Amino acid sequence: MFAGPIIAREILTAPRPLRYYLGRASFSCFLFILMWTAWQSIIGWQTIHELGVVARFGGILYWMFAMLQLTLMLFFAPLFTAAAVSYEKDRRTFTLLLMTDLSDLEIVLGKLVAGLLNILIILGASVGLLFLCTLLGGISFGQVANLFAVTAASGVAGGALGLLVALWRDRTFQSIALTILLVVFSVAGVEAFALAFPTLEFLGVPLVEVLNPYRAMLAVLYPRSAELTAWCGPRAWSTSPAG
Repeated sequence: MFAGPIIAREILTAPRPLRYYLGRASFSCFLFILMWTAWQSIIGWQTIHELGVVARFGGILYWMFAMLQLTLMLFFAPLFTAAAVSYEKDRRTFTLLLMTDLSDLEIVLGKLVAGLLNILIILGASVGLLFLCTLLGGISFGQVANLFAVTAASGVAGGALGLLVALWRDRTFQSIALTILLVVFSVAGVEAFALAFPTLEFLGVPLVEVLNPYRAMLAVLYPRSAELTAWCGPRAWSTSPAG
């Protein structure tokens, strides 16, 4: 494979434990419970005669799923990646890994994929529910695709941060604690930087939306009218939870 035998081993061994399937099933059940709770809170048992009400519910559901998925990816991806390396160090096998013929790229990418594999598979369980929002109305397929693009980019960036910290520190607790602090401080630091330099842009996009995943997700949730027209034509619904 591209990154060597580490990824091949993870792909073969990750589905073996029972918790692999229990995690996906539990996350899917949690999303269904969240969807049912939102339906009962907003609509209840009343009969729906207007498509706009269903489209509004689809927009609210999409907003909740998007923020939940981004938060899980932003915090758990660095933790899982840091734990994957720290586990090797605790077992004294990471030194043996460095003594093999594997290149630096194979080791780094392999441990990065090892940390991201489980959470990416669990979050993949939300694909069906997110596309259900497009059937309810108010959401385009382009917005769902952009949502997964922002989430994946945040996961890779967070995983790289967790990997860097885990390779730097020797203790598992130090790696995990420092990773959480760096994730929080990085988001806060980007916001402070945006307040100091609000006009900076990158390829026509405000720099804060490029560096802050929550700002990027909000830009996906509430796109400009021109972007909506490009995605799904003049019949695009508004994605605002307010209607």
